[in-house]
Amino acid sequence: MSALRLFGYRDVEAKGAKPWTTQQTFSKELNTESMSDTAAAYARASAEARNVDALAGRATTISRDAGSLNGAPLVKPDGRFQETHRALQRGGNHMDAVVKHIIRAMNHAIDAEKYAHGWVYWTNDKLEAHKRAAEREWASWGRALNTAVAGHHGVGPVFVTGPDGRQVMAVRTGGSLHGGPAVTLPPEVAEGIREKHLESAAGHAAHSESKIKDTIEHYRHKLMDEAAELADLGYELSKGPFRLVLTPEMARYAAGALKKAMKKEKPDLALLKQYTAALRSIAEGVYGDLFRPSDDPRKLTTSELAYLRQFYSAIDAKTLVALGALNIPLGGDPHRVGDPLKTVKATVANGIMMLMNDNIVDTRGGDRPLRWNEAPASIRFFRDVRHLMEGYHGNIPESTLRAIIGQHLGDFNGFGLLMSEATIPSDEEFSIKLARTAIEVERIVGAQSSLQNNIGSSGLLEAAALNTEAAAALLKEEGFLRSLLSQGWDDSTGAGALVTSGTNIPEDMPRTAPEAEKYVRAAYRVLSYAANHHDDILGTFWTRNPGSDIDLAALQRAIGDTAVHHMNLLSVAGQDHEKGTNPRINATDHPWSFEFSPQARHELFNLMNQTEVSVKNKFFTETTEWQHRTALKAFKSDDPKWSTFQNIGTIAGAVAYSQISTPDGSTGWTTVLKAAEIAGATAMLSGDPRIAALGLATDKTMGIIGNIVTGNAEEKADEIKMRALWNVGQHGSLPGLVAITGAAINADYAKMGGLTAQPSLSQGQEPTAGHQKGHITTIRENNKKIHEILKEYEEAFKAQAKPQ
Repeated sequence: MSALRLFGYRDVEAKGAKPWTTQQTFSKELNTESMSDTAAAYARASAEARNVDALAGRATTISRDAGSLNGAPLVKPDGRFQETHRALQRGGNHMDAVVKHIIRAMNHAIDAEKYAHGWVYWTNDKLEAHKRAAEREWASWGRALNTAVAGHHGVGPVFVTGPDGRQVMAVRTGGSLHGGPAVTLPPEVAEGIREKHLESAAGHAAHSESKIKDTIEHYRHKLMDEAAELADLGYELSKGPFRLVLTPEMARYAAGALKKAMKKEKPDLALLKQYTAALRSIAEGVYGDLFRPSDDPRKLTTSELAYLRQFYSAIDAKTLVALGALNIPLGGDPHRVGDPLKTVKATVANGIMMLMNDNIVDTRGGDRPLRWNEAPASIRFFRDVRHLMEGYHGNIPESTLRAIIGQHLGDFNGFGLLMSEATIPSDEEFSIKLARTAIEVERIVGAQSSLQNNIGSSGLLEAAALNTEAAAALLKEEGFLRSLLSQGWDDSTGAGALVTSGTNIPEDMPRTAPEAEKYVRAAYRVLSYAANHHDDILGTFWTRNPGSDIDLAALQRAIGDTAVHHMNLLSVAGQDHEKGTNPRINATDHPWSFEFSPQARHELFNLMNQTEVSVKNKFFTETTEWQHRTALKAFKSDDPKWSTFQNIGTIAGAVAYSQISTPDGSTGWTTVLKAAEIAGATAMLSGDPRIAALGLATDKTMGIIGNIVTGNAEEKADEIKMRALWNVGQHGSLPGLVAITGAAINADYAKMGGLTAQPSLSQGQEPTAGHQKGHITTIRENNKKIHEILKEYEEAFKAQAKPQ
């Protein structure tokens, strides 16, 4: 006889909905059984830890001694924890706030698990009810079969009418029954009953699963809210026995929620911050201050690495692009209240930088770095879009080609804008990949006309520049350096950032350290290229192209900053060579140095005198400050070397030569600089050369321009140039003389401290170049030592200022 096969929860879940598995997986994730001990551990830790930073570690230590914990007093009759229990209020407001949010998070977990369990219990009841209904229906069919057999007259088939009115033909089994044929119900009856009630059970299971998932979704939203609060309070979510946030499930939720939020016309900034809170907590835990990240970050924990992988696997490139391009107007002063959108972008970009940084993966702990082909598609996007832009060729009309590349460029720009907000470095391999892609895309875009600006490349270069070693290595590559410095950048911020990163010795690195050599070598390559390729740095070719819209100011500024950073090395008279021979320059040890010939130095300073006005102002002002600072350091040493003052003369001469070679009276630079230096002389003699730069914006300076240097501003260009040449000849060495003399007075060198810094003037009389020169002459006549030093300076000045 056929029989009814009953069904269990596995049969129901095979239909699709899986409430039991969903609940079990969720319960395993939460592990609420240990939460009372966790609550007790934080209760004790809040009283014993010194601060929030120490709270997680103390709670971990306490939780290991589980036998000494008693969480019972913290538990309410409903199983939740008392947020206001006195045991949780012993660490001060800040500490208590952290513990309160942790307890709230655990209560959310307890509530969610109870609710999920409740729906599983409901589903179990429904499952049992459907099984009983199936058994009842099967029994009714059995009775109907018996009735049909009893009424059968022994001829022909036996037809059975079921409880639902449906009629089936019984199946003979051989033998006889009550003298008639032995029959049973056909198999499809039992299968039909089973399937019917299994489908009904599956329907209730689907409803239950939906409710459980809603519960989990609600819990995750609340948990992310608590996580955001904890991150704001400086608590590391990966530390301590509280481990609810950094799970793969929460990573997928956060990524999905961020995707959903970014699809709205006006994304909610508070939600964006909430969904990225865990990423921020990870970064702060690894690097500390994200705007001054540690040079010695700790390794990612296994849970942190898993969270990053899951998050960026679940997010898509479209969301990252949209986030990068997002612009939400903010109220108030962002410098005062902060920029939360910028923080969100930096958080997501930093997550990418961490995930692709092999250096912070704990390989000793068993974790394995990602290979490039294993990187999530959302991160590989920037390389993929580059290949898409490059891959179109053949018989495509030019207009179509531009449209296709333009579409991809828009996406690339969004990704680049996001990466420009990164504040922590990735490893060398990924940083170099970012930089090379930036150059490759700029080449493709630069070959097209009528395209939107390429700002994405600048963003990738900014991110790459965070790794100074990668930047230095790239700048030493001749091909890369040429490509970087010869592009018609729509935005050269990233190119400038890479130059600065790769050429300036990091602040916390001694110039004598072996690691400093790479930056010095890269600086020589950059400055040499700039000196010999004015057209590239000034964008001469691109500015003549009617379709160009370039901005090279940031790159020019970076080159100037590099020159100032290595001004000691530039001040030494020598020949062009990547490796210098003088280990001590201007009272400073320089085991790693280079040499510039007079001609190369001329060309570099000539270049800077042709750059954008704010760039040249900054460069020449800082060069003047360097003269004063270098002289002051020499005078404060036990035995000031005359070579230092010769070197100051060399730089001052290079400045003067640049004004002879490329005078630009139309911008007023040559004359304004001279006047500013003279007007700032008093400030320089008082010991603060930075004040000299302020002279550029004072009425007093403008008066000096009119009285001493320029004459009428409406003079013809050739007359202005002639006056500029005369000015250099008459007063070109004066700023250096002022700088050296002022430094000597500040240092009380040769008992000069009692001298007056200013020439004697009648009341209301404005100082002139003649007054200042006369005053220095008086000082020289009364102090043989300073006179000899100034002679050395003047000889070097004349040698360098003289046209070659």
